[in-house]
Amino acid sequence: WRGLVNDPDLSGTDDVERGVALGRRVLLDINGAGLPAATEFLDPLVAPYFEDLVSWGSIGARTVESPQHRSLAAGLSMPVGFKNTRSGDIQSAVNAVVAAALPQRKLAMDDNGRLQMVEAAGNANGHVILRGSERGPNYDNGSITEAASRLSQAGFEGARVVVDCSHGNSGKRLEGQLEACRSVAGEVAAGNAAVGGVMIESFLEAGSQKLKPGVTSRSALRYGCSVTDPCIDFATTEVLLRELAAAVEARRSANAMSWREAVVAPDSRQGQGL
Repeated sequence: WRGLVNDPDLSGTDDVERGVALGRRVLLDINGAGLPAATEFLDPLVAPYFEDLVSWGSIGARTVESPQHRSLAAGLSMPVGFKNTRSGDIQSAVNAVVAAALPQRKLAMDDNGRLQMVEAAGNANGHVILRGSERGPNYDNGSITEAASRLSQAGFEGARVVVDCSHGNSGKRLEGQLEACRSVAGEVAAGNAAVGGVMIESFLEAGSQKLKPGVTSRSALRYGCSVTDPCIDFATTEVLLRELAAAVEARRSANAMSWREAVVAPDSRQGQGL
């Protein structure tokens, strides 16, 4: 299945016009409920229809080296994460963060669908997403430290790393997602300040089901169960989120400064630059 925008009816008819309208309606409803929304930007031509409703975006493992997607990220007004490649290359994601941070001129559509030259200010809020690879996971302490170090060397000191608990980090197994997420929670609870967040594939029901667009009847599908990658169910998601919240509280306590340290800290940084 190519997704809601490309195939909103699960029929293989590629009714993109309906998909764009329905996708925007979904995002409007989510925003209306007071929830922030996130998405992976697959098609730069579709992004203008949704970007005003998205609080966090990502560029996927297959497109992280694409100049068009890096240019797209440079003009987006939300933080954007770049996944390591499917082969596990982290440097491609770091290079994308650097490229997207630079101001640039690019071609884009105006409100009437005509090409125009626009100025992209650059996106200073880029970061790396560790999603594992075909060779195995990369959610361990060493991989997180390496990604943070590479970002620092590229001029993004303090930039945090997001861990995708699915895909190569889970082996596309439900149990793998739980293992990855709880490992990251352990890193956070131990005080690892490099971890900025996680991505979890979650839906109402656990698992996934087969869909052949245009062949599988929609009435044969189980409501609330993924038709793409296996997802954890809502109840398990709630448990994991509470565990992650507890880990964040533990990290805050571990990294908290006393009032004396807070007063002295600014003076100790004088002359060191920002």
